Amino acid sequence: NDNFKTVTFVYTDGYQEVKPLGVTVVLHGNSSSVPYDSVAHTVSDYVVDSISSELYSEADFQLAEGKQATATRTDAGTAYMGLTGGDFVNTNGNFSSVAFVYTDGYQEVKPARVTVTADEAQKEYATDDPTFTATVDGALNGDSIDYELTRPGAGTDEAVGSYPNAIVPVGAADQGNYEVEFVPG
Repeated sequence: NDNFKTVTFVYTDGYQEVKPLGVTVVLHGNSSSVPYDSVAHTVSDYVVDSISSELYSEADFQLAEGKQATATRTDAGTAYMGLTGGDFVNTNGNFSSVAFVYTDGYQEVKPARVTVTADEAQKEYATDDPTFTATVDGALNGDSIDYELTRPGAGTDEAVGSYPNAIVPVGAADQGNYEVEFVPG
């Protein structure tokens, strides 16, 4: 343009600031519940329930070094993985504020069911009681169940005849790896 002899342009660099995005990851450990069978049971791994940003994925975090998402249990009871949200590590540098909300997983072993049934017994009139016996169903690997056999009607059921359920097994219903049911005979 001939109207201007000298033109000066002043240029200022612009910039764009990209701030880190905060993300919340909600996850839980797997869990399992089995009846006692004298075998070790293991549950492992975890499930991602939700991630608050579509820009963040499961590939952007991991368990901290030395941490494992496993729990193992043989006897009746519960073993937890022992993890918390603090055991997960963000590996994506574009996200500096990542919160992990974790519900721990577990392996539960429930007591097995055992039945102690008093065996029928006979005796002759005016003699001492025989040694009473019972049948134990459901105990594993030679495990013993604690019980006693009683005859609550002793002294009142001595006449000749049959006395159903006269022999009664008694003991604790909760015996570690077993829940015990007692059946008279």
